[in-house]
Amino acid sequence: MDSSAKDDSLVIQEQTEKRREIIERIVKVSREVDQDESGVIDRSEVDAVCKNPELTALMESLCVDPANVREFFDMLSKGGQRPVTIEQFVHGCMKIRGPARSVDVVVVIELLRFIEDSQSKFMHYCRRQFDDLHCKLPTNDFAI
Repeated sequence: MDSSAKDDSLVIQEQTEKRREIIERIVKVSREVDQDESGVIDRSEVDAVCKNPELTALMESLCVDPANVREFFDMLSKGGQRPVTIEQFVHGCMKIRGPARSVDVVVVIELLRFIEDSQSKFMHYCRRQFDDLHCKLPTNDFAI
């Protein structure tokens, strides 16, 4: 094995180890967040994290902004209406670590364009259907 292949292998190994350590730390935080040890995290537990300076500092050390955790939790839990499993919470925290990458922004922009186009087509379809229905309705000569 040549030296560049060894270097690549070492970089991959270091990145894998770093990712494993981060996941372990997020799992640790998640277990601390899950105050009732139910295996799920609810809104009150997430709110408690954002108020706990020790947990907030730990989240920040993982490059996870506690405000982002609250927003992420709201999205996962449908506005806090349902609990989130520790596995879902850990997976989400891994995704929201650090600043948004340009590829993330591009994906969101493209998704929004698709949604906008779909909504526009649906609105035109509904308008045509209502117009057709309106034409088929009998006219009311006894309008008040």
